[in-house]
Amino acid sequence: MMRWFSVGILLTSLLCYLEWGTGRHYFIFQMEYLFFFSTENISESFKHPLILLPFIGQLLLIISVFQKKPSAKIILTGLLMLSALVFMIALAGALSINLKMVSSTLPFIVIGVFFVIRFFKKDNIKQ
Repeated sequence: MMRWFSVGILLTSLLCYLEWGTGRHYFIFQMEYLFFFSTENISESFKHPLILLPFIGQLLLIISVFQKKPSAKIILTGLLMLSALVFMIALAGALSINLKMVSSTLPFIVIGVFFVIRFFKKDNIKQ
């Protein structure tokens, strides 16, 4: 079950939608592709917290997908790190009244809430 949470959180974070300016719009997975395969200075971009923290969160979720028995604490840490970016997208969408941006973050938020509820059940805390 924990592996499915990892996959769900990871995939829904990649489907978050950004839109700014005139004609500029990308999904997170498109931005990551441009980020990793462009010829610009990649090391400078990694220093920004809104890039570094979600990237580490994605790595933690990928690690938990391939573990034999995924750790709920690793998944929770990855979820919290990705939440920084997703909630910034949701806030930007809400402030600019952009329903596409807000609605693209809802699947991530729903899966995240279900995971947190399951994580904080008493039987999971004992393990």
